[in-house]
Amino acid sequence: MRDPRLEIPEILRTPIKKPELPNERKVVVIPPGSGGLGDLARALSVGLDFLFIIAAGGFLGWLFDWWRGTGNVGVLAGLGVGFLAGTARLLQRLNRDDKPGPKPGPGSPKR
Repeated sequence: MRDPRLEIPEILRTPIKKPELPNERKVVVIPPGSGGLGDLARALSVGLDFLFIIAAGGFLGWLFDWWRGTGNVGVLAGLGVGFLAGTARLLQRLNRDDKPGPKPGPGSPKR
């Protein structure tokens, strides 16, 4: 005797027809500001800007040490000043990027 609960229903045994796909390709338009390489480039530029300002402060401190012969005091002071300047620049750039600008109208140049 066969258990009816173990039988596969007829609807599950019939194969399904796959829809025909058109031969032409669909063009996907990505609106500006929706991600992608532009956002990656902006993030990398902010990070590298921060690092290079700190490195420039350290380099200027090293030059001061070389000129005056003061040991590593100038490098440490330069790195500290560079860190403060880099943090200020980082906050300035992030606040500028977050501000909503005027919406461009027709015929206005893109930013």
